Amino acid sequence: MTPIQSQIRVLYVDDDTEFANVVATFLDRKDNQMTIETLCNPQDVLASITHEPPDCIVSDYEMPQVDGLSLLESVRQEYPNLPFILFTSRGTEAVASEAISLDVTDYVQKDMKEGTYDLLANRIKNAVESYRQRQHAIQLRHRFEVVLDTIEAAVFLKKPDGEYLLMNEAYKQRVCIGASTELHELDYNDLFSSDVAARYRSDDQRVVETQDTIEIEESDPDAEQVWLTRKSPVFDDADNVIAICGVSTDITAQKRRQRALEQYEEYLSHSPEIMAILDQTGEVVYQSPMKQDLYNFDLPRMSGENAVNYVHPEDKDRFLQDFNRALSNPEKLVTTEYRTATTDGNWVWLENHAFNYLDQDPINGILISAREINDRKDQEQSIEQYNETLQQLHETTPALLEATDMETAATRVIECFETIFEYDIAGVWVSTEDQRALEPISLSDQGEELISEPPTYTADMQSISWEAYESQQLRYIRDVSTHEQRANPDTPIRSEVIVPLGKHGLLNIGSVERDAYAEYEIDLIELWAKTLTVIFARITQIQILRDREQELTRERDRLNEFTRAVTHDLQNPLNVASGYTELAAQECDSTHLTKISQALSRMEELIKDISVLAQQGQVVGEMNPVDIDAVVSQCWERVETANATLTIESTATIQADESRLAEVLENLLLNAIEHCDEPVEIHVGIAEEENGLYIADNGQGVADEYLSHIFESGYTTVQNNTGFGLSIARRICEAHGWELTVTESAHGGARFDITGIEMSES
Repeated sequence: MTPIQSQIRVLYVDDDTEFANVVATFLDRKDNQMTIETLCNPQDVLASITHEPPDCIVSDYEMPQVDGLSLLESVRQEYPNLPFILFTSRGTEAVASEAISLDVTDYVQKDMKEGTYDLLANRIKNAVESYRQRQHAIQLRHRFEVVLDTIEAAVFLKKPDGEYLLMNEAYKQRVCIGASTELHELDYNDLFSSDVAARYRSDDQRVVETQDTIEIEESDPDAEQVWLTRKSPVFDDADNVIAICGVSTDITAQKRRQRALEQYEEYLSHSPEIMAILDQTGEVVYQSPMKQDLYNFDLPRMSGENAVNYVHPEDKDRFLQDFNRALSNPEKLVTTEYRTATTDGNWVWLENHAFNYLDQDPINGILISAREINDRKDQEQSIEQYNETLQQLHETTPALLEATDMETAATRVIECFETIFEYDIAGVWVSTEDQRALEPISLSDQGEELISEPPTYTADMQSISWEAYESQQLRYIRDVSTHEQRANPDTPIRSEVIVPLGKHGLLNIGSVERDAYAEYEIDLIELWAKTLTVIFARITQIQILRDREQELTRERDRLNEFTRAVTHDLQNPLNVASGYTELAAQECDSTHLTKISQALSRMEELIKDISVLAQQGQVVGEMNPVDIDAVVSQCWERVETANATLTIESTATIQADESRLAEVLENLLLNAIEHCDEPVEIHVGIAEEENGLYIADNGQGVADEYLSHIFESGYTTVQNNTGFGLSIARRICEAHGWELTVTESAHGGARFDITGIEMSES
């Protein structure tokens, strides 16, 4: 309540001057805050109060010129709210009734009883106080209306029955009424359609019943506006709802921003990126929504919490380190890989890209763009394990290569599966010689415990293993118990990887759990199986070579025995025949003896060539660098060249057994000389493209019908020739790893090519 001012100016009007002074004296004594002015002529009142109206007028009723009621009527025309008290001795009901109709403030009788002046003084004070309060309220209301008219919100005050008491300019514009429109008895039905009025009436009733504030969102389709109206109850001193205050705010722009944000969040929800904003402490300020059909996981709502609380314990240090890097490097993009918790209690790998937008509107935080990288991490893990396996396979391979039998190799591979892969159930089956059965050769320890008597698989029995071996296809059985071809219906093995080892057998890896093997594990098992297949093939080849070596050794021994027998058994009679031929030649002169001597010499050459062919044809000594020019020149000096000529067109240094190479060259040179009736030209050179050496002549060449027989032992077209030279030359070449062939030379003669030679640095 506004306090009353300390002084009260009172104008007392009475035509009786003496009585007026008495009243003024009594009032002044009763309350020293009152200042009493008297006026005897009521016609002078309006003129006297024009410049400074009193706080209250007290007037007598019966005055000759103008009575009190007429004065009241005159004052009310100029000062409708100024306190006016009628103080009269004529207290009839008619006077009182007329005074009230003229809006008198109060009415006091002059009965001169004790306490009359006290009553008058109190009435004056009460009237002034009430007047001043009303004036103060009017001023406040005026100021309030000025304030309300300056704010953008539409404000109104109305009675619970809907009658409006107050509207600011914004609300008047909203309901489309003029600024000067009188609000008296204006309600819902005057402003709105029946439907809208009924809805507003229902809202107001809810405010009255709940005695609480409600919010209503309204749309204006014509103006494309959205309003948010808050209606609150106004209470009196008894807590009764006497009015409803409403504030309507235009939230159209806010709604548009909200719609844009919703659209943006909808866009974000369809993005594989998860967006978040963190403050400088790591607390999540914003987190984008997640579309469940895009992810196979769901993240908890972290807003208001520190993001590190959801990071995997093993990744927290790295997360915090990178977060601090983002804080201290505003210009750099910081990338972090870490695991965070999901709503179902699992972990998901995320790759964060963080950029520092602190103190930069509108983000004002650390912007996080995260992408799920579970698949990539699984691939990295698979690659890492694959590389580790390759390294282990590389380290194990030398030991496998040392194995000389399949059982040893299989046992070492099973040990690797137990130690490296930690596969408890593993076994290797090898095929029989006729490949009609698979027999167990090595099992892991747990495999032997589970399967005390491992089966032998055959084509006659039903089994997944035989089917895989027969088809030579890897088989992964996710649940053995549901497979119709399982060999043992009661097997404890639930999942199994079966890999054929070519024709050699198969590898079985099993588990007592269903679907126990990932794709990358199956790839690794297959890789080891391929390695074991190669090892088995090597062991098989080594065994075949050993068998062949043993057979060749036996054949060589028999050949050596035969050669020794031939050379010994033939040489002795030959020596005897030669001796007697020589004695006979001394006793007589006969052409027959000459022919016998030539035949015996021929037999001696045959015996020599047979011995060389049998004992040295496929044997070479130490390989050394040999100069072709030098060795060809030496060979040319050792042979009967007759009228032949030699041209060395090009030379090189090659790796060879020099003495055996010389035998080859001598035989080829002699072959060219002996097969030409005319002087022959021989050309020797290097064929670089074929890594070879050629010996060519301009003789008569080799007829087509002889080509297929030219390197056969004993085959010759020259009389008195043994036919072993080219055969010996070819075998020596083969012993070096070379190939000896014959074609027509550029000069029309024969050309012999030795290819596959290893050239040496000069």
